[in-house]
Amino acid sequence: MKSKGIIIVCICAVLLALFSFGAWAVPPDTDTDGDGVPDKSDNCIYIWNPDQTDTDGDKDGDACDNCVNTPNPSQSDTDNDGVGNACDNCPNDANVDQDDTDGDDVGDTCDNCPAVSNTNQADVDDDGIGDACDNCPNDANANQGDSDGDGIGDACDNCPGTPNANQ
Repeated sequence: MKSKGIIIVCICAVLLALFSFGAWAVPPDTDTDGDGVPDKSDNCIYIWNPDQTDTDGDKDGDACDNCVNTPNPSQSDTDNDGVGNACDNCPNDANVDQDDTDGDDVGDTCDNCPAVSNTNQADVDDDGIGDACDNCPNDANANQGDSDGDGIGDACDNCPGTPNANQ
C-alpha cells in the first residue's frame, strides 16, 4: 500500500512540473513572429516588428494596429474593412480607401452629400440625399429629378416644365 501512495505522489509531482515548467507551459522566450522580441513583451505577437513602434500608445504595435494614429485598444472594426472604428470615417460601411471628397470627415461611402460638406448629415425629408445638396430639401425626391434644369427638383418645382429658379 505504501508503494501505491509513493507512486501517486510521484505522478502528481511530475504532472505539476509539466504544467508549471514543461511541456504544457509556453517557454518564456517564445518568439512566434521571429522578430527577436519574446511574445510576453511583443506588442504584435504574430507580425514581425522588431522596433515595437506604437505611435498612438494603445499597446498595439503599428504593424498590427488598425488605427495607427488614434488609440483603439479594443481594435474593433464593425464593418471589417481593416480600419478601426476609432479612425474610420464610415464605421458601419466598408470603405478601405477612406475617401472624403468634401472634407467633412464623413467618408464618401456613407456621406449623403459626398460633394458638399455637411458634417451633420441632416436630411429633413428623409430621402437619403442630404439637405446641403438636395434640390427639394423638404420634399422626398431620392432621384433628384429636375426636368427643366432650374436647380429646383420636380417634386417641389411649381412649374417643372419651365425653368424658373426664383420660385
